[in-house]
Amino acid sequence: MAAKKKHGRARRATAATKRAAVTEYNNSGAKLADMAAKYGTSLMTMSRWVREASLRGEQQAKPTHGRPAAATETEDTELRRLRAENAELRRKLHKAMELLLDRTEL
Repeated sequence: MAAKKKHGRARRATAATKRAAVTEYNNSGAKLADMAAKYGTSLMTMSRWVREASLRGEQQAKPTHGRPAAATETEDTELRRLRAENAELRRKLHKAMELLLDRTEL
């Protein structure tokens, strides 16, 4: 754990401590802030450890909101499809409104 020294400066966490914190976070349902407090670090530092471990491929990034990674990917695909459909419907509505306004001006 990263403990405070007498002069208020935080001791640097070891690589083993960082790995343990990230592994525990990824394997638990705990909030990032709770894990940061447990390991005596800030929320931003804990977030950086998780992100860096994910970028190095040491740990799989924790899926958002406790959902499995596959569900998140499926939801992301559906969200992209729905956004594209929404954009298409807006274009059609805009075109219909233009046609309606053109007819009322006559």
